[in-house]
Amino acid sequence: MPALEMTTREVLGGLQAAGVEEDLRADLRAFLDQCDLVKFAKVEPGAEASRSVLESGRAVVRRSAPRGGEPAPSGPGGAPPAGSGAGAEGSGAADEPAPAEGGVG
Repeated sequence: MPALEMTTREVLGGLQAAGVEEDLRADLRAFLDQCDLVKFAKVEPGAEASRSVLESGRAVVRRSAPRGGEPAPSGPGGAPPAGSGAGAEGSGAADEPAPAEGGVG
């Protein structure tokens, strides 16, 4: 699922169609709603709120990670999916577009 090009609603709809359990989708929705406030409404959360949202995101990742015996998703040739940040560099920073010259876009 190309989640980086999708809205929160589209991501959640795709996860519902894929059979992801409701409580995990609800937790992801709460996390993404907070992220959307920062991204689109330019809300500037304080340090404690930022830590709380970060921990919420980590909890969603932990809950959605493959369990023992389940293979991790992979791209062609068994490599991690493109843009997953699981490549040799590990940061995913190389997948980010460079900022436009002359300032913030």
